[in-house]
Amino acid sequence: MSNHLSSKAQRWHLILLCIPLVLCIAYAQSLSEIFEEWTGNGPYSHGFLAFAIALWITWKKKTAFHKIQSTFNWYALLIILSGGLAWSMANLVNVQLIQLMSLPAIIFGTIVAIFGWQSFRELSIPFIAFVLVLPIWNFLQVPLQIISAQVTYQGLRLINIPTLKEGFHFTVPGGQFIVEPACSGLGFFLTSCLLAILFIYFNQLRGVKGLGFFLFAIALAIVSNWIRILTIMIVGNYTQMDHIIVQDHLTFGWVIYCLMLIPFFLVGQYLTDPLTPGGANPGDQKASDHLIDNTTPDTPYYSPSRRTIATPLLALGFAVIFPCVNFVLANYSNNYPADLLEERIADKFKPVLQQHNLNWKTHYVGTHSQTIKRIQYNNKAFLYTVVRYDKQAQGSELIFYDNSIYARDKWHLSSQQQVKNTLDGNPISYTLLHLTNSMEQSRKLLFWYYIGGRITTNRYEAKVLELLGILSGNRAAYVFAVTTDSPINRAADLTDLEQIANTMQQQIVQFNPP
Repeated sequence: MSNHLSSKAQRWHLILLCIPLVLCIAYAQSLSEIFEEWTGNGPYSHGFLAFAIALWITWKKKTAFHKIQSTFNWYALLIILSGGLAWSMANLVNVQLIQLMSLPAIIFGTIVAIFGWQSFRELSIPFIAFVLVLPIWNFLQVPLQIISAQVTYQGLRLINIPTLKEGFHFTVPGGQFIVEPACSGLGFFLTSCLLAILFIYFNQLRGVKGLGFFLFAIALAIVSNWIRILTIMIVGNYTQMDHIIVQDHLTFGWVIYCLMLIPFFLVGQYLTDPLTPGGANPGDQKASDHLIDNTTPDTPYYSPSRRTIATPLLALGFAVIFPCVNFVLANYSNNYPADLLEERIADKFKPVLQQHNLNWKTHYVGTHSQTIKRIQYNNKAFLYTVVRYDKQAQGSELIFYDNSIYARDKWHLSSQQQVKNTLDGNPISYTLLHLTNSMEQSRKLLFWYYIGGRITTNRYEAKVLELLGILSGNRAAYVFAVTTDSPINRAADLTDLEQIANTMQQQIVQFNPP
């Protein structure tokens, strides 16, 4: 036993080695989305490096787990179930953000279920490093973008450069600039967070020192992005947009950020206790001692019991059950007669055969069908469209940021209003849009969603109805819209539009598929 592992210990280590492999296979779809972000040039391009560092720290911690007294933990299983359920529902309705946010909960629950709560302290830094490179931080882009644009505007005014600011669009004498979401500095922000966490860990910055240094690192990242944007606009203004840093502003940004690392390490070195050698962490051994059975110091490896070996298998079963269920549901056939509903609605209106200048087009990706029909109502011509998805996937779905009920390059949204009413005891709801174009024309447009057998105008509720529809076997998802055939805005047209919408929704509610 002093030189070789027992057969139980060998099985124990084999099980532990298989757990990451099985989890990677079960959640391969989510992992591929993460790797796609890591291989790009976006804010998560340092993901593989961060992951390698996390693996290295984990490997250095391996001696702390040789004699772990594994115990069954019900609370950890609840964490796995909660994370797995959230991942499963998000996966069914293609909500990538919730899928990726659920992965840390599943990993955390699995570690705690196998090794116990205290063991997670040993892996907290690798875990944090992994979370910081998950593509779940895009919600920070908009506030960072707003702050960067405002600071840039004030900076240009301070140095007396005439500037016209319209949202994120800047016009200066030398040219025009746009502070896009990619210019928010999110990549600098996340990189600084990761560097600060690692520096604090390896140099043992505790308490106020650690928190202060972390905030200082974030401030450096934000300020470096402000300097980058401001410098690019100044140089672009005086060179008529003909300079290398204007064309390759990404590389220039990282050069600025690298220069900002000089005060990062100077301040970090100043805060580091000179009596503590960098990289040493005496607390590691103290924390690990609690995980080691000191009653058998001559036995280098812990020999687990059958019950102990069953613990990771049970935790792994809880973790992989949801991808298995989703695989079955994803291949579940849809028998909903979607065509019959469209025929029922078309039969209620008189078609217009002559051609008109359409000047209206929807944009939906990955649809099963898109139809636009001209109809006559009260001796006037109107248009209605039906966009249908029989089966949705990531990027080819009804509720997607790139989809639009009107052509965004031709029409601009002036106002939006939610309308709710009742008709013959049935709820009626739709969204009323007022659109305008560059020719000072206007158009009224009504639209609504029909998903899982229910009508809604709320995008978030539409996702919930999509989930319920999948579980009930009704995968069909629609968006209906009605508008005038002419962009001329007439008050009578709005009343007619509402009556057409009411008629269509009445047919939808009364539709009972065979």
